[in-house]
Amino acid sequence: MRKHQLPERQAIALGHVLEHGALTIQKLEALCEGVNRRSLQRDLKGLLDKGLLLVDGVTNRLTYLAGPNATS
Repeated sequence: MRKHQLPERQAIALGHVLEHGALTIQKLEALCEGVNRRSLQRDLKGLLDKGLLLVDGVTNRLTYLAGPNATS
């Protein structure tokens, strides 16, 4: 994650995806207790915009997967 220079919460999200294969907003809320859901959604959007994550599913059943730039 150091090579991407990510903020802490984004690094946590990406690290979880790389280690476990997927992430949901609910799991990220558990990993980042006390952080507003909207802030976590913005963090995930930032990772999506950078190509570090891909999204699968719809609305409240979204799953985040490693994107094409996650390991490069």
